[in-house]
Amino acid sequence: MIQRYAKMRRERLFHSNGEAANGEEYVILQDSARGHFPVYLSARGSSPDVVQLRAHFSARRAHTKRFRLHDCVNRFNDRDKLLTATVRESHDSSALGVVGDSRFWVRDEGDFGPFVRFVDMSLALAVQLVENVYEEMQLPSAAELERSLPMTG
Repeated sequence: MIQRYAKMRRERLFHSNGEAANGEEYVILQDSARGHFPVYLSARGSSPDVVQLRAHFSARRAHTKRFRLHDCVNRFNDRDKLLTATVRESHDSSALGVVGDSRFWVRDEGDFGPFVRFVDMSLALAVQLVENVYEEMQLPSAAELERSLPMTG
């Protein structure tokens, strides 16, 4: 179904050496105003099949704005239930990773229409999540605002 989706949407699909335990994992590079980020699609070999979608990107300088990043992710999760966002430690000490995760149960080929809507909506939410995080990271912190405001009194 993943390959059929990519062909229908004219998306380039890459094989991944990722986390899919009992099935293949593919990568689609998703566009956003902030550039490309990888979206991983994997199908499990169980019945009914589970298709998992994970969007992953890193926010630079995020360790200094850790609480702000968690607040942003929590607000996103309060609004959107299809894609669940989490903040993860990254190997790079100057960044935290943000992962959006979504799952869809596939019973048979008749689920292709709902599957397409699931992937389309999940990708749109992943882009929205990326945009929200980067906008939040660009805002000055409370300490930076305090320093920039003139003292009165």
